[in-house]
Amino acid sequence: MSNITPYVILVRPKEYVKNLFVFLPLFFGGGMVHPELLLAGGQAFLAFCMAASAIYILNDYRDREVDRNHPVKCFRPIASSQVSLAVAVFMGLLLAAGAIVLSWWGGFILPVLLYLALNVFYSLFAKHISILDVSCVAAGFVLRVLAGTQATHYATSSWLVLMVFLLTLFLALSKRWDDLSLRDKEPGRGVVRFCSAQYSKQFILSAITLLSTTDTVCYIMYTLSPEVRLHLGSELVYLSAFWVIIGNLRYLQIVLVQDDSGSPTKVMLHDTFIQCALCCWVLHMAALTYLK
Repeated sequence: MSNITPYVILVRPKEYVKNLFVFLPLFFGGGMVHPELLLAGGQAFLAFCMAASAIYILNDYRDREVDRNHPVKCFRPIASSQVSLAVAVFMGLLLAAGAIVLSWWGGFILPVLLYLALNVFYSLFAKHISILDVSCVAAGFVLRVLAGTQATHYATSSWLVLMVFLLTLFLALSKRWDDLSLRDKEPGRGVVRFCSAQYSKQFILSAITLLSTTDTVCYIMYTLSPEVRLHLGSELVYLSAFWVIIGNLRYLQIVLVQDDSGSPTKVMLHDTFIQCALCCWVLHMAALTYLK
């Protein structure tokens, strides 16, 4: 492992895929063909990458003792002492400052400030309280969408905000299922997340089933709404729900059958079925939006 590798791992670039949510208003609004708007969206993407990395460092700093008891997280740079605490703090502050400056320059500083404040609140308090913890995670994705709206000046649909919140709440609860599975497999490790003891598999099963169903119905209602059909100029928007449904089913299969939901990002990057469903959905919506 090179000397720089622990520092790269510390900022978690693999998680940057989550920040693509900033492009949703631009994608649905039909603005992806305009280079200047893509540049503005890219600026929001970069700002959230920096802000997210700062928060990851804060969480790793605070959780370093707990992470040392985790079979996977014990290898994180701070928990394994590959990166000193002083350097980690300096990197976190530098990244947070960079995100603030970049967002101020791009005119979307409020969502970034709220994201940083929300995640500090999460790290210090909310992560210890069930339901509030996953709600904070989901709210962070909504703030990404709102930042994309302010950066590109494309209006955000209320349907879009609601779907993003429901989807990311579903994914966050799925990660809690993985925590409980890990606790069952390795009881000697103890509770691997502070609020895991406040959940049960029965509750999470009911919750993710509810959220998956509600999000799917919400998407179907979105595709059937007159304003969306008018905007896209097509009656075939509803057919895109097929990709959403099978994608949801596949993720539920990964969580409940394969018991491997530790990281939605990992699932997205490695599961071919979900990648195909996502690509088909993107191509379907892109064709309706841009090939008129």
